Amino acid sequence: MIKLKKSDLKKSDILSENIKIIVNYLKIFRPISIILYGGYGRGEGSYFFNQKGQLKPYNDYDILLITDNKIENHDLSLAKKNLEDKIDIRWIDLSQMTTKRLKVLEPKIFNYDLKYASKIIYGEKNILDLIPEMSSKDLGLKDADILFKTRMWTLLGSLNSDGFNKQLDADEIRFFRNQMAKALLAVMDILLLQKKAYHFSYTSRTKILKNLYSTKKEVLELVSWAVNEKL
Repeated sequence: MIKLKKSDLKKSDILSENIKIIVNYLKIFRPISIILYGGYGRGEGSYFFNQKGQLKPYNDYDILLITDNKIENHDLSLAKKNLEDKIDIRWIDLSQMTTKRLKVLEPKIFNYDLKYASKIIYGEKNILDLIPEMSSKDLGLKDADILFKTRMWTLLGSLNSDGFNKQLDADEIRFFRNQMAKALLAVMDILLLQKKAYHFSYTSRTKILKNLYSTKKEVLELVSWAVNEKL
């Protein structure tokens, strides 16, 4: 049995309490399943201590509702805002997908991660079996292009027009460091996609990268920093 450290138990408690709030609120839509994906879904979500010394989730919660019928976008937007207020988190990404759509998902990073690295927090536990089997070798370089553009856009957008010409506060520094880490991790993902060696876990990706690019010391150091910063 794995013995969790005290800090891990606190993180686990925070996530469990937030999941209860999410599920109790979103059950009104009568979804077939509620899925937590992204970093928290695969057990690699980020946490930080706020100014009061309280441990808080840092990144957004990515939540997917699986339904038979489409929910009105207005209702989803309202639910998203209300959940952000209830949980006291900066962002919640709330989306929906029908069971029919699940059955025809193509090999892409999002779909691959959804199938193999998500957490069912409510409803039908085997719902992800509807997604066709796929291998990381099936992932194309179009995902690499999307990664590059989105990560560079969010990195540049993490600073206002003054850039580094003014003193950043603690929240601004944390946000910039997080976006810089994501940009570096996108470099790792692109390198792995080129080798058909992508993995859904950041920790596993780092190990694979070290094996494939053992001579690229500077890249490995930067990625190691980024993983530690992100996690």
